[in-house]
Amino acid sequence: MNTTTDVPLLDPDEIRFFKPLLASRAYNASMNSRIKIPIAGMTCRRCADHVGEALRGVPGVASADVLLSEHAAVVEFDANSTNRPALAEAVAAAGYRVPDDERATRDDARPASENRPRAAPARTQRVRFAIEGMHCAACVGRVERSLMEVAGVASADVNMVLHEATVRFDAARTSLAQLESAVAGAGYRATPLDDPQSADERAARQRRQATGWKIRFFTGLALLLPLVILHLTGEPHGALARWTMLLAATTTLLVLGAPYFLGAWRRTWQRSADMDTLITLGVGAAFTAGVFDFATHRHSMYFMDGAMILVFVTLGKWLEAKAKHRTGSAIRHLLELAPLEATLVDGARLRTVRVEDVEIGTTLLIRPGAQIPLDGLVLTGTTAVDQAWLTGESLPSEKNPGDEVFAGTINGAGSLTVRATRRAEQTTLAKTIELVRHAQETKPQIQRLADRIVRVFVPGVLLVATVTAIAWLLAGDWRTGLSAAISVLVVACPCALGLAVPTAIVAAAGRGAEAGILIKEASALEVAASLTHVVFDKTGTLTEGKPRVIDLVVANASTDEREILSVAAAAQRLSSHPLARAVVEAAEERGLAIPAADRLSTIAGRGIVAHTATSEIIIGNEKLMEDRGFDVGPLRERLAAARAAGKTPLLVAVDK
Repeated sequence: MNTTTDVPLLDPDEIRFFKPLLASRAYNASMNSRIKIPIAGMTCRRCADHVGEALRGVPGVASADVLLSEHAAVVEFDANSTNRPALAEAVAAAGYRVPDDERATRDDARPASENRPRAAPARTQRVRFAIEGMHCAACVGRVERSLMEVAGVASADVNMVLHEATVRFDAARTSLAQLESAVAGAGYRATPLDDPQSADERAARQRRQATGWKIRFFTGLALLLPLVILHLTGEPHGALARWTMLLAATTTLLVLGAPYFLGAWRRTWQRSADMDTLITLGVGAAFTAGVFDFATHRHSMYFMDGAMILVFVTLGKWLEAKAKHRTGSAIRHLLELAPLEATLVDGARLRTVRVEDVEIGTTLLIRPGAQIPLDGLVLTGTTAVDQAWLTGESLPSEKNPGDEVFAGTINGAGSLTVRATRRAEQTTLAKTIELVRHAQETKPQIQRLADRIVRVFVPGVLLVATVTAIAWLLAGDWRTGLSAAISVLVVACPCALGLAVPTAIVAAAGRGAEAGILIKEASALEVAASLTHVVFDKTGTLTEGKPRVIDLVVANASTDEREILSVAAAAQRLSSHPLARAVVEAAEERGLAIPAADRLSTIAGRGIVAHTATSEIIIGNEKLMEDRGFDVGPLRERLAAARAAGKTPLLVAVDK
């Protein structure tokens, strides 16, 4: 992905060519103005939500992000439809105030691409917590409220899918211990995510959780089977059948229901309710009714209904746990790109240190085939570096003294000394990881709406179930009332409402990162639904991700191209270069016999030389051929035509 800020995306001729496209809604959205305005009077996250809604309600406003920690809002709008005074009026109508600020006026005059939210005050810190104990979407609101009640907390965003909380707070007014205590007071556990190994630990924990729910599900399915068979065969009145149903239902209740019962008990102690409460009440009522019918020798479905509820809810938990494990794979993959240690050149000595301890200006040794630990400039050496994770290019990039290299990329066959230009937390890789995390943490408008609904959903469901039971009881049919109340408790599950959007956001951001597409804000995915055109920068490249052999051209008409490909594959089989793999695969696809080769020599930036039992094989670019005494003049026209067609020429010489 090649990006630039000082070269226009389209030149005048291209603008005329794309004139119909430039008039489209999707492209014009990027031409909006952006302004950052101060907001006075905000004290909590709810205030920020009110201000955001007021700003987004102004005609012409494309987006409005309220930064509670900075007491400001970044607004993107159509300058032909609205202006700063209109935005200030909307804020005032919501009960807040926009102080006069010359800086905001200057920002208004600049293009959107030049306006970026400024950093928060120095004392404002940002911390991420792993939250344990959350079971449903209602837990999200409870954890957020507990954190927002701590003095000095500017914002708290909880992600149900990642089981993480991102908190921005004033370090002078509160501490990590107070934040952890607040979460504990709400019935959960918060652990700071500052350990580089935390991603691996959480991945292992997520795998264990998914395995646990899988075992519970299949155990419950085995216990549910006899209940269904006995009910469908109509033979529940015999003593053996009745006792079998009681035993199967009780075992299901204990094995599958334990996590929900424990969760509901904790919520009860906290004087709150969530999805575990609904499941516990529904299953408990069904089991109690089943025991009553068992004692009175009545035929009912309550045992089977209670077991079926637990089995289906457990299936949902298993699928949810699998989804959570998958959605974290993108960040884990990016974290794996950065080595934990670097080799320092200290005079005549080499020292291995942690990458976090490397200072800017330090000289590093990069060995062949090693991952580059930090961003830096090449001091000595020539090599080819695999930058696929960053640029998407399948071919390595040639690096010479003075060129820039990036953390997480893979060195080729040459050794390098590199001067570090950024610390570990400032590298392009670190910023990319942070960008992916930010996209997964942010909430689009539809998710904010879902979170507000979920906060009152569980109490509302309990009220409806109670009213339903009382109404049927007054009508004289308590059994129907019990069944209806159980149905309300179990069917009205807020988890789908609270999990669908964050799961989609996390999965999309993660999958995009794996494909080299970085998503800065969750709201961008909402906007993407209305896109009608996509314009690619003319310097960018769209590839299949790996090279393959397209053409075989022989300079000597008497030479068999199959023979050339065969010996070329013999030499390339000794190399790990992406082009080498493409040549070997082409020979294997054609079923060619590949002779044995040895004595491989790699010439950095040029190519390779290898030998078979009878021949010397030289493979590389024009520079290598000229160095070896070949005249490539007659081939230059062909080579230029191949490059113009987007192909990469690879010259092969056998025995001169």
